[in-house]
Amino acid sequence: MCQRVFHYGVWCDEACLKKGSFQLNEWSKPEVLLLVVMFIFLATMMVLVFVKNQNAYSKPVIYTDDFETAPKEGVSPVVLGAGFFVVIVVIYLLARSNFVNTTLVFTVVVCILLFIFMLKLTLFESRRRLVLNSGFRTPINNEHPID
Repeated sequence: MCQRVFHYGVWCDEACLKKGSFQLNEWSKPEVLLLVVMFIFLATMMVLVFVKNQNAYSKPVIYTDDFETAPKEGVSPVVLGAGFFVVIVVIYLLARSNFVNTTLVFTVVVCILLFIFMLKLTLFESRRRLVLNSGFRTPINNEHPID
């Protein structure tokens, strides 16, 4: 590496010009540290979203006798887990292929999107439940209103 830096520092030929400034596909320690921190954040957010989805998906099943007739709440946890697994595999394959900048950009985009999705789940879920549960109570047998 030092010989190439010395060679291209003294004289830059066509091969040097073709490389460009972002063609170095070797992982440095700060890049590995950044990827590890983003991966830990990503894995934590994925676990939180998965658990929240699993709880929301299993609640309607508790109140019904038959699983097939139970109302479905969003995406099933199996599909969500498979999607998260695919994202982890893509990040791993990009990292193993030494696509340094592509891996970092893809991981940052996925972290941001997952963080926004988690905010949506936590902030707007309580408002939606308040709107659905407040206000109108209908009588069960249409004779006496429930107070």
